[in-house]
Amino acid sequence: MQPSSAMFAPLLPPGTVLAGRFTLQRLEGRGGMGLVYQAWDGHTGRTVALKPTNPEVAFRFTREAQILSW
Repeated sequence: MQPSSAMFAPLLPPGTVLAGRFTLQRLEGRGGMGLVYQAWDGHTGRTVALKPTNPEVAFRFTREAQILSW
C-alpha cells in the first residue's frame, strides 16, 4: 500500500527552526516514510538527523510507542 502524500510534512527550506531547537541545514533524503534532514541541535551543539511529520503521523507514532511500552 502506497502512503499518501498527505502523510508527509512539506518540504522545508534550510534555516527553518523546528521546536525552537533544530535548525535545518539540508535535505538528506526521502523515502517511504518521509523526508530526512540534516539539522543542528541548538541545545546539544550537535548535528542530527531529523524527520519531521505532520500531526496525524506524530500522533500515530506516539500512540504506537505508548501501546508497545505496556
